[in-house]
Parts: sequence; C-alpha cells; structure tokens
Amino acid sequence: MHKHEIITLKNGLRLVVVPMKGVESVTVMIGAGVGSRYETEKIRGISHFLEHMAFKGTIKRPKPIDISSEVDQVGGNFNAFTGKEFTGFWIKASSKHLELGFDILSDMLKNSLFDKGEIEKEKKVIIEEIRMYEDLPMAKVGWNFEKLIFGKTPLGEVITGTEKTVASILRKDFLDYINKFYYPSNLVLCAAGKVNSVDVERFAKKYFDIKEHKKIKTYVSQEILQTEPKLDIFFKKTEQAHLVLGAPAYSYSHPKRYTSLVLAAVLGGGMSSRLFSELRGKHGLGYYVRCDSENYSDTGYIEADAGVDVNRIDLAIKLILNEFEKTVQKRVSDKELKKTKEMIKGRFLLGLESSSAVSESYCRKLSLEGRIKTPQEILKIIDGVGSDDVQGVAKETFTKNKMNLAVIGPYKDKSRFKKLLEA
Repeated sequence: MHKHEIITLKNGLRLVVVPMKGVESVTVMIGAGVGSRYETEKIRGISHFLEHMAFKGTIKRPKPIDISSEVDQVGGNFNAFTGKEFTGFWIKASSKHLELGFDILSDMLKNSLFDKGEIEKEKKVIIEEIRMYEDLPMAKVGWNFEKLIFGKTPLGEVITGTEKTVASILRKDFLDYINKFYYPSNLVLCAAGKVNSVDVERFAKKYFDIKEHKKIKTYVSQEILQTEPKLDIFFKKTEQAHLVLGAPAYSYSHPKRYTSLVLAAVLGGGMSSRLFSELRGKHGLGYYVRCDSENYSDTGYIEADAGVDVNRIDLAIKLILNEFEKTVQKRVSDKELKKTKEMIKGRFLLGLESSSAVSESYCRKLSLEGRIKTPQEILKIIDGVGSDDVQGVAKETFTKNKMNLAVIGPYKDKSRFKKLLEA
C-alpha cells in the first residue's frame, strides 16, 4: 500500500506526495477547502461557476482551447469538481509531463481572465446544466432530501445555485471569491503516481508562489434538532417514483463515522445487501436500490434511495423502514458483518490502484479532516467494527422522529406518506 509524504511550504501550501509502484501516470490535483456551503445567498452557485471558468482562459492561455490542446497533445485528461466543502482541479498525464500539470493548474488558479463575454456565455451553459438536473428525478430527489434534512442553510442548498443567482454573478464576484478562499493554507496540492517528493516540491515552489493572507474561512455551523419526521413530496408525472429515506448521522471526525459506513453497507452496499435483496430481488420493486452514508465537517446522514414502481411506492417505503428497524432490534450476524467489511475493504483497496482516485482521496482528507489516515489505519478501523457497534449506531440513527423522506413522482397526497413514517 502507498506511503505518502506531507510537505508544507513557507507560504502555507500543503503538498502531499504519493509514489505508486507499477504506475506510469501521475495525477496532480489542487484542492481548496471551500464549496457551496461557504456561499452567501447573493452568489449562490459561484463555487461551481468558478470551476467552469477556470478552464475558460488565462493570461498565458487566453482561449479555452489553449488549455485543452496542451493537455490533449500529451494524451492527458483534466477535469474539476465542486462539493459543498471542497473543490478540486486535476490533470492526469504520463509522469514525464509532471511539470505541465503544475504549470497549467497554477495558471488557472492565479491568472484566470474571467472574461466578461465568457462569463455570460457560461451562464447559459450552467443554467442548462441546472435544468438538466431538474429533469433528472434520480438526482433532484437527492437535492430535495438534503434541503429537507439541513433546512434553509447553505448546506441544504444545491451546489449549482439557481438560475436567478447564477445569472446575477459578476466578474468582480469571482475575483473577490478567489481572494477570500483560495489562499495557500486553505489549499492542498497532491501528486500521486510515478512521482517523487523532490520534483513535487521544486515545481510547487516554482509555480504556486501565492501569498498567504489572513484566514477568513467561515461557514454556518449545522445543528440538526429534529423532533418529528419530515416530508418533501414533489409532484411530477414520472413513469417511476424516486425516493430518499434517511436520518441525520455523523461528521468526518466522529469516532462512529466508519461504523455508520458499515451499517449503510449492510443495508444497501451491494447486490447481496439487505435492501437490494428485499426490494429488487424478492419484490421486483425497482432497478436501483442502495444505501450510503454522507459526512460533512460537522454533520452527516445515512440514507437509502431507490427508483420504484409508482403504484407500489408505499410497499417500498415500508420495506426500507422495516430493514432499518431490523438493524435496531437485532445484531448483524458475524457472517454478514464479516462479508460486509470485506466488501468495504476490497472496494477501498481497488480505489488505491488509480492515481486520480488516490490524489483526490488524499487531497480531500487532508483538507477536510486535517490529516490523512493511512490505508492500514482505515482497514484496521473497519476491522474493529463489531456487531454491537453497528446496532448501537442503528439505535441512535433510525428513530421515528429523525426520519426524512423525499419523494418525486405523481403524488399530491402527503398524508399517505406521513402515515407510513408515523406507523
């Protein structure tokens, strides 16, 4: 398994170097500890908008095609992503082009033009992206669930922003936002693959000579005080009903975080999981059925989601609630627990084979958690989760008054769903 080295430059920029044996590629990622939960209402969606604009031209590479052409001509890949607490930009290429990755990423970060014409053009693109997701109930129901569970806070808002907020964002807003959040000690640069720390440190000093400034990183702390089940029923004439059902859980740093991961995997982590077997295998209710745990800096949740027959959604909800309750009432067997933990560990280890996956994982961990747990540490934590631990988390999580249900489908009567949650 990979060993990593962390180097902190004088300006506060943290470097993570992860040499990987048997790999010819290298992925360079620059990650910022900022995302949509740091936005104010006026500029909602700017974190995601900035991700788009970073590829729209710099002083050195003034046209969007200038950036893509340089990466294409070395056979590389590049992309970016925006979350609620973290934003990442990456380039993957042959290891001999390591310096090019540093050059382009630093150029995007330091010298983006934010051309007014490109901004106006990209607004149209993002608005169409928003509309695309609005028309995808599988995606939108997840948005609705987070809005339901987190309420009217930035964490409950969609990452893309709304058509109205995106349309109102100006060039000055981008410059202010970068100055406020993209300072060295809020950035992590990770290079994973065929790479060494000497080259990474040398190129980082050469290209990321950004000045540190006073830290003003803030967000609205999330406290969930839920005393009764909550519902969000969104009427839409669909051929399939989409639902997310879950409850508040744990943050990144909570000691029970990995236990909640095991619980979610028992319920819906694979094709032999309880929910998959019950809803799809036994009852033929739908195609996709899964369960997952989501973690943020100060909160989190466990949720099951599914796309089911519109005429049998009541049965689907009853079955999910029933499986939740089973984990509360009865310990997971040693055999099932062992199988589930081996599945989690196996998937985790498979993820360590890709330089892009490794760079994102290590970059994200250092940014959000303040440290990087080694693969050995994570495997040991998962191995240490017992049946009593899983049942304890289930008892804390799956209480009637903490349930949240978001549904998209041809339904107008909320009372039928309320009765199911209160039964």
